[in-house]
Amino acid sequence: MITSVAADQLLTSLLERSFQRALTSGNSALLASLSAASDGTAGLSAAQLVAVLGGTRSSLLSLGSSAAKLDAANPLSVLFTGAATTTDSSVATVRVIPGSSAYTAPAAGSYRITVQQVAVAQVNQGTALTSTATSTFTPGTNTLRITQNGTSTDVSFTVGAADTNATVLTSLADAINASSGLGVTAAVVTDDTAGTSQLAITATATGTSNAFTLSNVSGTPVTDAGLGTATAAAANAIYVVDGTTYTQSSNEVYLGATAKVHVTLVGASTAPVVVTVGPDTDEVATAVVGLVQDYNDAHAFFASNPDALSGVAQQLASVVSRNSVRLRAIGITVAADGSLSVDTGRLASVLETSPSTVRDVLGDAGGVAKEMRTIADTQLAIPAVARNPLPPFQPGTVVGTLVGAYAVRLGRLALRGSLVDALL
Repeated sequence: MITSVAADQLLTSLLERSFQRALTSGNSALLASLSAASDGTAGLSAAQLVAVLGGTRSSLLSLGSSAAKLDAANPLSVLFTGAATTTDSSVATVRVIPGSSAYTAPAAGSYRITVQQVAVAQVNQGTALTSTATSTFTPGTNTLRITQNGTSTDVSFTVGAADTNATVLTSLADAINASSGLGVTAAVVTDDTAGTSQLAITATATGTSNAFTLSNVSGTPVTDAGLGTATAAAANAIYVVDGTTYTQSSNEVYLGATAKVHVTLVGASTAPVVVTVGPDTDEVATAVVGLVQDYNDAHAFFASNPDALSGVAQQLASVVSRNSVRLRAIGITVAADGSLSVDTGRLASVLETSPSTVRDVLGDAGGVAKEMRTIADTQLAIPAVARNPLPPFQPGTVVGTLVGAYAVRLGRLALRGSLVDALL
């Protein structure tokens, strides 16, 4: 019987990516005895053993990932997602922000929304000037003042005596955009057909609180560019939700007790649009089908490779057999060989009428997905002796080949799936 000290010495050498140390520190006899061991995979080549080891890891990773999506202890579980629809997307669009638990997921329900006015950002669009003509701006330094929310900022730029209108407007736009802290942006709008350029200054946020004024400080750039008057006045959103009127500067509205129903106001309406919210049954159904597929793949792999991780196939089969009646209630059937199949119609019906039943069977305490996730995570746990790879060795080269050749024999020393995740 190989001693645990010798096994730990070999593992430490392997995990430090030291091939030479593994062979010269008294481990040659250990390797020889392992190679001569009699087990179900002793006749496999090193490449075949590496393939088995890789299959072990990928099967557990896929199963664990699929199970996590349906584990109620996982804040990112699809069990806490919602879906929403709107009767008129030209008035309001809607999306649901996922919750982190059943208590923070959006509650099922509906809202009647009438949009009297959408919020608008102020725009000052200047005069269309002939692009190639010499500008009439005052040569030298020009300065304009932008006042917004009670704060004034002066922006300066230089005008050359021979500069064209396109050049001057571009210099002004660049100076505005380079000034930090401004609540506006500037852009030159060019009409190649007409041969004109004009400057447009736009507030970066909607609503009257973000309105701005422009004034001349040095030279007359505001006057010369025709920017003195707003061509689109700032406005607040005015909307009605279930009979209550609201006014705000933004078109982004958050509804529900957890504020996870995100509505974007798009256009005005004379009649209410209806926003309906409920569990995202399609996403849950997709996750269930994915879990069944990954379970079947993992169960089949470990059943055909019992020496890879002894007992995993039995653990997985035990989970589904103990819960076969509960699984059947949500449309999942356990076959005689331990594989699973999904009646998507039955699953959809249960998700529609009683989504909490699916969560109870799969994700809550004692749920099938939760138990499968525990099995996968336990087998993939990183061992305490793990080390970072030392140069010039890299994971998956010499160490991968050596460990692949003796992985099954090392498995006889109760080194489970953690070895897989640590070394490949």
